[in-house]
Amino acid sequence: MGKIQTIIGKDVIESLTLGMYEDCRFVYREYIQNAADQIDKAVEEGLLKSNTDGKIEIEINQTKKSISIKDNATGIEKKKVAAILKNIAQSTKDRSKNKGFRGIGRLGGLAYCNKLIFEMS
Repeated sequence: MGKIQTIIGKDVIESLTLGMYEDCRFVYREYIQNAADQIDKAVEEGLLKSNTDGKIEIEINQTKKSISIKDNATGIEKKKVAAILKNIAQSTKDRSKNKGFRGIGRLGGLAYCNKLIFEMS
């Protein structure tokens, strides 16, 4: 059986970016929610003692016209990065306990950025 190519139409991406957020500032909530969910996960896994040990840093650089949001939590395992970031609306998060759970929030920045980078360490 041959490899099946995935095709995502332009209207889907527009719906998940511009269509989801009437105000561009909402994307920051999405990224901060994702960071907060990872802090919760780090506490559950014993990597952080409590939520107050978690940090979310937001850096606004006017000269570079960039905004960076970083946390000290779990991130995504190297072997799972491509699978998780390529999935759209296939979140592995639990709706009953996580802040973000649809698997589309990270795409919000696509409508408002020249370049969107997700880095894991």
